[in-house]
Amino acid sequence: MPDQIIIHRHIQTVVTVLTAAILLLGVAVAFPASECNIVEAAGDSLPGNQVESWQLGRRGTYQVPEDYHGMVCMIESLMPNMEYEELIIASSLVISGTVTDQSEEHLISNINGGDAGCFTDVYVSVSEVYRGEVKDNVIVVRVAGGSKSLNDDYVTYAPSEASLFPGDEVVLFLQKPKFGDSYITRGDYYLTVSALRGVFYRDTDGVYHSQCFDKVIELSAFQLEMAAMNSEYPIDDNYYLNYFRQGIRSNYESGVIPEDQYQNGIDALGKFAEIIK
Repeated sequence: MPDQIIIHRHIQTVVTVLTAAILLLGVAVAFPASECNIVEAAGDSLPGNQVESWQLGRRGTYQVPEDYHGMVCMIESLMPNMEYEELIIASSLVISGTVTDQSEEHLISNINGGDAGCFTDVYVSVSEVYRGEVKDNVIVVRVAGGSKSLNDDYVTYAPSEASLFPGDEVVLFLQKPKFGDSYITRGDYYLTVSALRGVFYRDTDGVYHSQCFDKVIELSAFQLEMAAMNSEYPIDDNYYLNYFRQGIRSNYESGVIPEDQYQNGIDALGKFAEIIK
């Protein structure tokens, strides 16, 4: 097996290029795009694929087996890396619970014309609600990754996205998709806010740890913290939509993107992807 990833076919849209450039410039992120870049790789060479977490006493059984060798759709989320307080403000639902099951994989089209990506819905039994409301005690959270593709010729791997498996006890910072993105479909499901940053995992010490923050969550103290935050920052269901609209406008007004790309970015927020199979 090769010990490094070999670039086979790189599929990017103008949106992705612009976003990457904007990130380097330190300007507000223009687009919430995620893109699928097809590479040839061995499972044991994918960064972060089968690694021991430095904070959690659990081995991440991610989407690509170590002995896999073939084509991989690498999905890198370009969602903003929010700090902890903003994570709360951006969330329309914050819960603790346990992952109980997962659906069959969905192959979802890319509204930007790139390769389809594979996603899985996981079912979370809600133990406590700290922000927002739920109608049922089981909610659906969609995560990237899986082996389904149009011609069974590649698997999907998303190292910067949340990984959720049955048995995981978690605190989740969530939002319902209110606008379109590369792989966002309409439906009654949630996404983690700011990708992996929106997940804290219960460890053997009984508290919840993040793979992105030093902060840990102890539930009794967290309940008091969330009550104070909810009082100061009421839920804004359009927070994310306004966040990205503002980012696109800021980049246009500062001259980072031309008018046609500004309009394309605004228009993209109203487009939704479709589940292919």
